Amino acid sequence: MKPLEKKVLILLAMAQLILTLDSTVMNVSISTLVKDLNTTVGAVQSAIAFYTLVMAAFMIAGAKIGDIIGRKKAFVIGLIIYGTGSLITSLAPNIRVLTFGWSFMEGLGAALVVPAMISLISANFEKGPKRVKAYGNLAAMAAIGAAIGPIIGGLLTTYASWRYVFAGEVLIVLYILINNKTIQDAHLVGEKPKLDWLGAGLTAAGMFVIVQGILLANTYGFFKARVPFSVGGNVVLQAGQVSPSILFVIAGLGILGLFVLWEMHRKKVGKDVLVHLRLFANSIVQSGLASILTLYLIMGGTMYAMALYTQVNLGYSAILSGLTLLPMSIMIMLLASRGAIMAQKFAPRYIVRAGFVLVFVGAVLLGLFGKNATTGWALVPGIAVAGAGIGIIMSQLQNLVQSSVELKDASETSGLMATFQNLGMSLGTALSGVLLIISLLGVSTQLIAQNTQLNDAQKAQLTAAYQQNAQIASNAQVEAATASLPANLSSEVVAINAQARQTALSRVFLLFGVLSLLGLVATVKLPKVKPGPHALG
Repeated sequence: MKPLEKKVLILLAMAQLILTLDSTVMNVSISTLVKDLNTTVGAVQSAIAFYTLVMAAFMIAGAKIGDIIGRKKAFVIGLIIYGTGSLITSLAPNIRVLTFGWSFMEGLGAALVVPAMISLISANFEKGPKRVKAYGNLAAMAAIGAAIGPIIGGLLTTYASWRYVFAGEVLIVLYILINNKTIQDAHLVGEKPKLDWLGAGLTAAGMFVIVQGILLANTYGFFKARVPFSVGGNVVLQAGQVSPSILFVIAGLGILGLFVLWEMHRKKVGKDVLVHLRLFANSIVQSGLASILTLYLIMGGTMYAMALYTQVNLGYSAILSGLTLLPMSIMIMLLASRGAIMAQKFAPRYIVRAGFVLVFVGAVLLGLFGKNATTGWALVPGIAVAGAGIGIIMSQLQNLVQSSVELKDASETSGLMATFQNLGMSLGTALSGVLLIISLLGVSTQLIAQNTQLNDAQKAQLTAAYQQNAQIASNAQVEAATASLPANLSSEVVAINAQARQTALSRVFLLFGVLSLLGLVATVKLPKVKPGPHALG
């Protein structure tokens, strides 16, 4: 590879690194963020979920904008937006500003950068081994970024500040922008498309409403409202009625249904569409996207639950939390880059299935050992096995799906994969919090009823408190909240919360293990041999 090509690859790889780094870097800093920004675990959960959600919601639109204004221009503009968001986040005085800078600005910038990078690889590396190597390096950098995020976040949060993560990203963005003249633009062949603004709005709105609905279940429950739901100070739904959560999810699915009908209409009248629905007629694309969504949902949810387990339950610092996740990071990095070697010996479908089986085993081990763990060492076997499964799956899906479509559909297919990947991470983070609260409520209610130190009035009062404001809280937080109570009563509440919290966290690992079995169903249409391009009608 020529020196100029190496420089281009380094610049693109740096951009890929910071984009994927942000999807995992803040999980280990949850406790610190709660303290520094005077906020709650639920608010931090929303910020984490919304970062990947914004990317998912605008990724396809970002690709179309790149086709309209030019891929390099979209790349540069996206980096400027991303860098601005990083700067805002590094200076954020509260959770609202952090959410705006990180979740919205950075997510929006990433939605422009990621699709542009795919086209810029084609423009800067000739077809053949060089281009294949460049794509492989970007994929490897994405896996590395996601894997090392917890370590970098842990180090900086513990020994400096989580703000330095985002300040460092600003410097990296500036370096790429200063040297961007090295990158050759990717010229569009044919007429420039027109952006389907309504289609872009419908996809974004549908995804946002669904994820927001899941997040609302933290407070209101998923099917029945635990507490009244108000809009503008007016009670819309009473406690015991249908939860706003399920209504939001149904509404979001309805909006996505309208999007499909709108795209069919635009195609029928000969107008540019946001997504060519014919891609979904490709069975390998169907199975690949379902597998990607399932994988990243499990990955996002498990990493969020693991972060809470280590920081809130075990009381670990950010660096110890990151080190606990290190076996997963190592296994992902080792195995994600071994796809070609594995595919030479085994059928791709069975490699991916083996990966999901390992994820299932790892999640079950986390659930079983996590119920009574007092240190992170008990979690290492489960973390390592789950990481191995994730790495194996990552090693196959990108190449399998991309090789199943015609060259003219490669860019759009890549955008769809990135959309499903980020949507999965967002849904996983949101769902993890909901499952934790549901489990916490169930276990705490049972423990309160069985407690012999509390009288009936105290039991009723404590049960009502959980119903109205259930959240994952540390022993110190519960002690502070019950400081006005008699010492013996406060200690009972702390003990109940500690046991309920640990049981709920371990159960969530088991639940994600069950969800990983859906991955086996998702792989049903993956090929037994590496597929060639399919003609899509």
